[in-house]
Amino acid sequence: MVEAGSPILRSFGWLRQMGLTDKDLAQLNSCVPGEFLQPDSVYVNTGAPRMTFGGSDEATLPFVAGRWYFIPAEIADAFPALGQNMRSVAEAPRLIGE
Repeated sequence: MVEAGSPILRSFGWLRQMGLTDKDLAQLNSCVPGEFLQPDSVYVNTGAPRMTFGGSDEATLPFVAGRWYFIPAEIADAFPALGQNMRSVAEAPRLIGE
């Protein structure tokens, strides 16, 4: 979970514009590259503003610039706009860079 007042929360101002609150953002879970993804989940990266990435079976988070965060299902379900224009994590190296 992200601590309230964390500078990381400032990286996600675009999520606030989508309606997420500080309480919602505090529920994000940090992840590490190489970590296995959870299917049908939503991930964000500090290096990719306004992009969400979808989890899939048998895939891992790629090594890219920025930090990865997992958005819990109850938050992702409450904000359907997070799923619009969702990208595959396989696209992240091309979209974000290394």
